[in-house]
Amino acid sequence: HYNVYWSSASHMRGQHLGSIPASGYMMPKCTGPTCSQINVSAIDGGRVFSRDDYEDNENAIIKASGPATIKVTRFETESYYDVLRLGSQSLSGVPPIPTKVELPEGPLTITWFSDDSIHGGGWAFELSQMGATAEFQVKATVPQGPGLEVVPAYGKNELLEAGVFVEVADYDSKMPPSPGFAPASLNFVDLDNSTGVIAGVVEVIPAHGAPAGTITYYQLDFADAAGKPLGAAPLGPRAEANGSRSVPIRVAATRLPPGASKLMVRAGNSFGLSSGWVCA
Repeated sequence: HYNVYWSSASHMRGQHLGSIPASGYMMPKCTGPTCSQINVSAIDGGRVFSRDDYEDNENAIIKASGPATIKVTRFETESYYDVLRLGSQSLSGVPPIPTKVELPEGPLTITWFSDDSIHGGGWAFELSQMGATAEFQVKATVPQGPGLEVVPAYGKNELLEAGVFVEVADYDSKMPPSPGFAPASLNFVDLDNSTGVIAGVVEVIPAHGAPAGTITYYQLDFADAAGKPLGAAPLGPRAEANGSRSVPIRVAATRLPPGASKLMVRAGNSFGLSSGWVCA
């Protein structure tokens, strides 16, 4: 678990505020003689693993944690003898693509092996893990210091040198909404089949406990892969907030600007836009 304390930047610790259970998240780790030949790259929300034009007698084991989703985007191996095992599901030969596998919470294992004869074109899959973060909600309270220190712990023992300090901003009613009130998520299905053009309805899911009045509208923008908003004007009119209820934002047929790869939504009020955002 993690212990949370009021603290100063110099680690002068104050009152214990609470604890956060550890999520059990484990980054993917590959072991075996073939690991150096498996290409790994980062994508938004996960990683891509691929092995092209594989050889005889390959063997690799990737261990990580769930819950997770694996999307197999390319697969061609010798049937029955060259196998990619995703948890309890095995793939071999030329299965339907794309194939999606949902893995439950807890440790997960991905195993690859080939025999000593016929080869295939190889495989590629995307691994998206959940549970990489642990959250702690600070209830309404008088600040006891300029920030919080989060310290990893096991039982009563703390790893003090690994503590992390974060400054706390006390947002009030004369400021833009806190980043903590960034929308929980957004949903969008493109209804325009034209290349480079989108249209449809964006559904904004407010943050849990977002107070009425603090957020008065949501603004929709295009964003690049890094989450940087694009364009001088928002994508359509600002949508009026409705407390904890979802908010629809209608998108007329619009051409994607150069570099756009995401839709971004930010909360706002009469004092400006929040620095928190969500993309999809």
